[in-house]
Amino acid sequence: MQNLLVPFRTAAKVTFEKLVPDKLPTGSNTLAVVLDDASAKSKGSSPSWLKPYLKEEMMKDVKTGKIVWLYPEDSGVTRLALVPAIDKSAAIKAAAKNFVHQAKARSVKNLVIAFCSFTADEVGKFLNVMLIENIDHTKKGSGEDKCVEAVSVHLKEEVHGKLKEVKYWVELAKGVILAKNVVNQSPSLATPDWVEEQAKELFKSADKVKITSIVGKELAEKNYGCIYAVGSGAVSPPRLVTIHYTGSPSNPAVELALVGKGVTFDSGGLNLKSTGSMETMNLDKSGACNVLAAMHCISELKLPINVVGCLALAENIIGKECYKPSDILTSFSGKTVEVANTDAEGRLCLIDALTHVQRNYKPKVVIDIATLTGACLVALGLSTGGLFTNDDKLAESLLKCSSHVDESFWQLPVFPEHGKAMKGSVADLTNSGSRYAGASTAAAFLKEFIEGDTKWAHLDIVGPAIHTYGGSVLGLGTGFGMQTMVNFAKSLTK
Repeated sequence: MQNLLVPFRTAAKVTFEKLVPDKLPTGSNTLAVVLDDASAKSKGSSPSWLKPYLKEEMMKDVKTGKIVWLYPEDSGVTRLALVPAIDKSAAIKAAAKNFVHQAKARSVKNLVIAFCSFTADEVGKFLNVMLIENIDHTKKGSGEDKCVEAVSVHLKEEVHGKLKEVKYWVELAKGVILAKNVVNQSPSLATPDWVEEQAKELFKSADKVKITSIVGKELAEKNYGCIYAVGSGAVSPPRLVTIHYTGSPSNPAVELALVGKGVTFDSGGLNLKSTGSMETMNLDKSGACNVLAAMHCISELKLPINVVGCLALAENIIGKECYKPSDILTSFSGKTVEVANTDAEGRLCLIDALTHVQRNYKPKVVIDIATLTGACLVALGLSTGGLFTNDDKLAESLLKCSSHVDESFWQLPVFPEHGKAMKGSVADLTNSGSRYAGASTAAAFLKEFIEGDTKWAHLDIVGPAIHTYGGSVLGLGTGFGMQTMVNFAKSLTK
């Protein structure tokens, strides 16, 4: 078995202190002060302990939003960074990103950050972006990773009293890093059985979590015919891994189910992908990795809600028993599907997982997340995911939750004609229909497997979930969508 392509990385350790009035924060030789609009534009509005170090010529740069590094003598710190977030609503993310990259370039390992006049939510967003950007998942091998290792955060008393809000953002960042750790692995390592092992290891000490799995021929025996077919050509058998978190044991009802597409490598099957289209397909498990990380985050936050996460894991590869175009498959729901294209495999995995969670756990809301269609990438680009749903109020809530964590989604339609395009000629349905409106027809296909009055949303993240870098054909999984799912689960607890 291969070694990890990208070593697992952990978020910097974060601790919190009260900001002592009229006293320079200490604890590291590097101090960063995040300045709000007033402090950045006027020396008179700055904290008294900071004023002796502010020079008029430096304030000119700060006023324009530039990070300024000072090296004061006899101050208790070696380096002092002034980090302006002049328009707090728009600049916090950019300021955090720019600052941590500059700190890493200076090989800063331990850091003290003081915040001037920011809300708990704003402090949290800054730390969230800083922690995520601190980790570089493009680094291969075992070489030293220039990351900030520890951060001591100094907060004004009124913000320190709302630490739970701040720590929420820190946990979200840890979730994104976890998702990226798992998704950005070599496909020869990160097989369906390996992903299942990661899930079991993550939750081995979680007393409120139960993990079950259906693997290989057991899927066929229990009539999960679609996901079994997709993975039938691979050495590592396909599987459904279910993570059941009971955060509200007094109320056994499952409020939410999260279903993730986990195609650990997608060659396209017998409808083989071409060179230039296959190289990032170790990232076709992004949906399942995001669900895994979201469930861990929900568990760590101890949210008082019952949630089920289902990882639909399979490797779509050519083998002596692989499925073929024109096969007729019987899904777990009982509906039959004709295989028009073996490269439309993700939806086949998802439909068995969707039926699985509905019939076994009866959730009120089901959200599936997948790198599903190139059509969604064409429609919305690299930065925005597609949102499809059978309930407009659910869409409104999800869009609000995604906006709060700066993950961009746009609602796209699922009209009756999209469903008609997926009707089969010799089976109930076909897995690949018209070339037009491919994102909506794929969503319509999934919708066929939503039962009763279950509220459902489908998140197609193929654009923002995969980032290519440096002109390479290889890609980097981003963890996009993980924070939206956790934030939505949190919203259900209010």
